[in-house]
Amino acid sequence: MFYNLFNMSLIGRIGSVETINEGAENAFHKLSVACNGYQKDRATGEKTDTTSWVEVLLPGKVNVENFKVGRSVLVEGVPGVNAYIDKVEGKAVGKLRVTNARVTFQDAKPAEGANVGDAKAMIQNETPVEPSNDDDLPF
Repeated sequence: MFYNLFNMSLIGRIGSVETINEGAENAFHKLSVACNGYQKDRATGEKTDTTSWVEVLLPGKVNVENFKVGRSVLVEGVPGVNAYIDKVEGKAVGKLRVTNARVTFQDAKPAEGANVGDAKAMIQNETPVEPSNDDDLPF
């Protein structure tokens, strides 16, 4: 077991599931998890929806049978950044990656024959929850 005090937690929806080095001793699964939010322009007060994609790496021994596109998950693990230069555009690209992840489903198991297209639309159209200012804190 790997122990690290540098951990992060995120909630999002599964965008894709891929098995790398299938059948090999060092096989692993790569999930893309979409986390929705919004940005608010201070000058105009206009809100813009945003989606951030996080790469999640799981050991090959994990059964990914229930990891369906669109499922809501809680991911806990060690954060890192995968950085590279995009050869086409010549720009630096950085992707957030979570390794040694533990995944907990936040919704019910999807029904057999569920439409993947509906799940992808759900990821893109999910409305972020705006934090309330109804607290009684003096700051």
